[in-house]
Amino acid sequence: MRRAKLPALALMGFVLLAGCSGGGPRFNPVQGKVLWRGKPPVGARVIFHPIPQTPNQLQPSALVEEDGSFHLKTYVPGNRRDYADGATSGEYRVTIDWFPLSGKSLSVGKAPLTDKLEGRYADPERSSLQATVKDGENVLPPFELK
Repeated sequence: MRRAKLPALALMGFVLLAGCSGGGPRFNPVQGKVLWRGKPPVGARVIFHPIPQTPNQLQPSALVEEDGSFHLKTYVPGNRRDYADGATSGEYRVTIDWFPLSGKSLSVGKAPLTDKLEGRYADPERSSLQATVKDGENVLPPFELK
């Protein structure tokens, strides 16, 4: 009986290891900072667009926090948790937009929301911001917006 259990346990362990290796993309932790005129644009949206662009690419994104920092997450359709921490390695164009998100600015009858950065960094084709994500942990230099 013991002989029968050992191969079964070994096979089960192999199957578990094979399942954990995963065939999907590997995500690397990415953190950075955004400053606009020297201050954090709290709530600004940062999006990384892979270079070269192809349809259905994963686009890591984050919101700027009180101290100007951001930590990228990537929406992965079909993933159990929906979001993976970080981004895949590679070159990226970076876009940043900043819309007021207070309850007052969203009420009916108000002027439409406008990007506080006036769209200067909102288009991946025109944005001058770029970043490289490497395998492992990434701490990017600050994006200083003017």
